Amino acid sequence: MPSEQLPLLSEEEAPPPPQEATTLNAHSTLHRALEAFHDHMVSQNLSIHTIKAFDSDLRLFSRYVGPRAIIGNISTKQLEDFLKYLRYERGVPCKLKSLARRLTTLKVFFSWLAEEGVILSNPAAPIVHHRVSTPLPRILSEKEIVQLLTATEKWRRDPISAIAWALILIWAGLVLLADSLGTLATLVALPAWSVILIGAGVILLLEAALRLLVPAYRRPVAGIVVLAIILIAIGLSSAFGILTILPLALVIIGLYLLIRGLTGR
Repeated sequence: MPSEQLPLLSEEEAPPPPQEATTLNAHSTLHRALEAFHDHMVSQNLSIHTIKAFDSDLRLFSRYVGPRAIIGNISTKQLEDFLKYLRYERGVPCKLKSLARRLTTLKVFFSWLAEEGVILSNPAAPIVHHRVSTPLPRILSEKEIVQLLTATEKWRRDPISAIAWALILIWAGLVLLADSLGTLATLVALPAWSVILIGAGVILLLEAALRLLVPAYRRPVAGIVVLAIILIAIGLSSAFGILTILPLALVIIGLYLLIRGLTGR
């Protein structure tokens, strides 16, 4: 009876079955290299947004050259063709900033492969980054500059508003002085504040009339006229009552705005 052959090694001593090598080398596929690079970024504690951006750009490159491309065979010419494809042939708008970011991704990826000794040299290194600058705002034309300077000079030489408010302050001071001396009561039967407001409204109306009559000082006067009417109405309310003056002031303002709208002035 033949004797049973015994194994050379016990089950505990037997070596494990051979496994597929997982170390990257120049003959590894691009797909395998992208997986390893992803793991590397995670191990470096890069932000999730950075990792997603790199993965997205590299997936786009993988679809272009094919995931089974051998990383040691990828050349600078292929990378340049890929960038040209993104810019002009893909059919999807690609801004220069996006193109620059994707070139940066390629440089970082292949630089990592070269530093790890997977490939002999970085094929993305010779590709030059084109400077991307934000366009400057449109410069004013010579005509627009002249118009701006003319308008600025016009406003600088327009003393009407300053004169009007100076007269209002002088008027208010004179009224208060007359009231303190007791002479105001002999002139008008209105309190000092009413006289001040009425006078201020009249001065503003004179300013508006001057602006309408003198082209050099012409400016929109609707706001001035409305303010003047309100001041005069408040001033007269002490004599005629607010319930009488207010409706009258509203009618006058409405008529003024109606006439202005119809005449376009």
